[in-house]
Amino acid sequence: MAAVDWDARYAAKKYCYGKLPNACVVEAVEKAWLPKGRVLLLGEGEGRNAVYLAAQGYACVATDPAPAALTKCAKLTKARGVHVETMQADAIEALGTGPYDCIVSVFCAYRTACQRKEAHAKVMGTLWPGGRFLYVGFGADHGNVERAVPGPGPDRLAAPDTIVAELGEFDVVEATERERDLFEGPFHRGHASVTCVVLELPQRRSFGAAIDACAAPPVIEFETGDALLDAAAPLARHTMRHAAGRCQLCWSAPCACTALFGEAMASCAPRLVLVAHPSELFRTTASAPLVPVLIRRAAFAVWGVHTATIDAALASGAAILFPDEAADAIDAETWRGTIIVPDGSWARAQAVVAALDRRAAHLGLERVRRLALAEASLTSMHSPLVDALHAGSGRGRCSTAEAVALACREGGDDEAAAVLTDAVERLAAKVAAALPRPPSPRTRAYDETSWVAALSLPSTTAPAVQGVRRCVVCGAGLARADALQAHVRGRRHRAAVARTAFDAGAITGEPMPVAAAAIFEAFSTAALARAPAEPPDAALAEVHPPPPPAPE
Repeated sequence: MAAVDWDARYAAKKYCYGKLPNACVVEAVEKAWLPKGRVLLLGEGEGRNAVYLAAQGYACVATDPAPAALTKCAKLTKARGVHVETMQADAIEALGTGPYDCIVSVFCAYRTACQRKEAHAKVMGTLWPGGRFLYVGFGADHGNVERAVPGPGPDRLAAPDTIVAELGEFDVVEATERERDLFEGPFHRGHASVTCVVLELPQRRSFGAAIDACAAPPVIEFETGDALLDAAAPLARHTMRHAAGRCQLCWSAPCACTALFGEAMASCAPRLVLVAHPSELFRTTASAPLVPVLIRRAAFAVWGVHTATIDAALASGAAILFPDEAADAIDAETWRGTIIVPDGSWARAQAVVAALDRRAAHLGLERVRRLALAEASLTSMHSPLVDALHAGSGRGRCSTAEAVALACREGGDDEAAAVLTDAVERLAAKVAAALPRPPSPRTRAYDETSWVAALSLPSTTAPAVQGVRRCVVCGAGLARADALQAHVRGRRHRAAVARTAFDAGAITGEPMPVAAAAIFEAFSTAALARAPAEPPDAALAEVHPPPPPAPE
């Protein structure tokens, strides 16, 4: 079959495929297969499906490589009194934009089956979590249909199973092939075997795909002025290398998904977009994964990696869940739309928020509005996760997932709040069980004061251990991985070294310099070298090596 000159075909006065929507698109709307939101239409031609969906309340982006098609789409849009955005692009180019709530492909004219497969491979990365893809095309049996409308060559006919396989790990909502009568303009008039497939991007698979993208993040020419945020791409790449072998969802090795997540999921009114500081990726104590795994439609992004997702959230008029003097209170009215949730320590979350404002200005948008938790919610909060990490510090503090749970409760999403709260308690128990237990301060039959003093010199000359934020010797949690070198010089650490050494039978007499050096090497330096480094901390040590400690 000769290639079609689509510009010449669409230059005709008549609408080649009519002005009415495809029957499968109408069925999808009537059966609520397509969630309301932003829709990308591939190879949309003259706009018949786009104007129908726009009239149903969808925000439509109609794409086609033929300028003549988009001109007629604009005319039809004006005649119907609806708004449809148009984009001159083939399917593969169009699938590089987004994300979208739905993607609709109705008789999209791919040149080859390989081109169709290439396009379908990009669908997952173009949908929001929970988004859906509607495919309508000529089925595998079309060549056997009597008085059939002209269709593509046999290699481009596809059964439902073929389309499902090309899309990958999607949940199947509908997948049928049956003979239909087409009355769609002069070129689609007659019988046809039509494949109709509706697929949904699973929440957890979407999160996994977002994590996959961190291994090869795109280069974005945008500077925030923050050294770590501007090094996000190499930091993410190094983190992924250090995280090899860990579960993509729970960030643990071995996988702890069953213990942490279970099967419970919940919905909340707004779409949540969690934007993580790149230094938090794959941190085993992070609560961030709980949100995109357990809350439907919640998206996960890392600053400097998932820029398209962040830009789409900002362009939608999102608010940021972060305190501010001009912040709105959370209630049933404000807990709507899109809510961006920064993830990281307080200082790093502040850096993410500042970067979001800077990015919004770069896009020509107004300063992002804020939503703040009620003071009463915070003062009554007692975080089991913060307590697990820093005993006695949980009062009035909360992790990222706990902040989202509080916001859900204030906004009326009680089920989502309960699901997240339960999950944080399970995470706290997991963290507490994995923490090192320092030696007890019980009285021992040796001169501890003298030994602690004797360990001072070897502590200052010990080689630095990079990428560790939890001291396995004394159990201390450190604010930064590069704080460990200073920490090992402290009295608390040296006392734990001495107690551990005594309990192991390594201290048998008075402290001597050679013995003290050997004990510090065995019970501090070697122990810390064996300690598991958090992937982002190990990556930080490579991307931003800490400065040498100041001389005493």
